Order: sequence, then structure tokens, then C-alpha cells
Amino acid sequence: MVCWVSLSEPIVWLPEHIWLTRDDAHVVLRAADIAAAAGRSTAERAAGRQAQRLITRKLWDELADILEMNGEHDG
Repeated sequence: MVCWVSLSEPIVWLPEHIWLTRDDAHVVLRAADIAAAAGRSTAERAAGRQAQRLITRKLWDELADILEMNGEHDG
């Protein structure tokens, strides 16, 4: 995986798999919540919600199912 600063050059190559502790996952999920709410425009908020859904789905699939059923991750 590549982390891009611009469209032309990557700044770092990320490992294929990343392991998080439960506390790490809590920090990441909380940051996703904040980012999704902090967008200045509709497009930024939509991008934040998309990232939030992806992160939640990858870290805790069952929670993502519950949130989608409750409409909490609607785009």
C-alpha cells in the first residue's frame, strides 16, 4: 500500500497488514467520528463518513452492520 502526499510521488510504503490493540482501535474509531463531523463542506463530510464506514467495517464488522441497520452510517 502507498501513502500519497501528491498524485505524483508516494511518501511511504505501508505494510500489507497493520495490527492494532483494542486501545489503538478505540483511538482510530474516535478520530474517524471526529473527522466525519468536522468537514467544512458537504463533500468533506461525505468523505469523512466514507472513511468512517471503511474503518469501522475493517476493524469491527459486526458493529458496522449494527450502525448501518440503525442508519448511523448513512451517506
